[in-house]
Amino acid sequence: MNDTNFRILQPGNAKVLVFLHLRRMEYTYLFPQKESPVFTSWNSGPDAYCDCACHPDVVDYLWNQAGGNLPMDCRGFVHGSPVLVHPASGIIFGICAGTLCFLRLPEELYLEALKTGAKTYVEVKPTGNIDVNEDLGEGWILSPSDARKPDWFKRIYEACGG
Repeated sequence: MNDTNFRILQPGNAKVLVFLHLRRMEYTYLFPQKESPVFTSWNSGPDAYCDCACHPDVVDYLWNQAGGNLPMDCRGFVHGSPVLVHPASGIIFGICAGTLCFLRLPEELYLEALKTGAKTYVEVKPTGNIDVNEDLGEGWILSPSDARKPDWFKRIYEACGG
């Protein structure tokens, strides 16, 4: 098990890991690799734009637009899904799932996002619904369009680093 795998396996990521594992099991037919480690780096896993059961525009948004200006490269795969994970702490703070993108926010950003209408619940047909707080944990939101602000991702990165 590599060092990042070890750091990812922590209580703060528990619900996220279960969510992504169940997603992989539910959509096995979409993943070319049937088995994989919990974490793989962005350039050693499947083609993130074609082989990960996520829309290429969502992956591009999370990895390149939102996560492209971070101090360190945070791109990776967890259970085959594209994520942003802090390289030092192992905290997962961004997830792609199909056509959706989710962000883990520090408390002050989370409260600000809720005040401006950020969603924590989404209907997903035909598979069911996602209650972000229940399925991923506290502080997660469905990524709103205003999350494209570069300062948000730097603040998220800094909050996850310690």
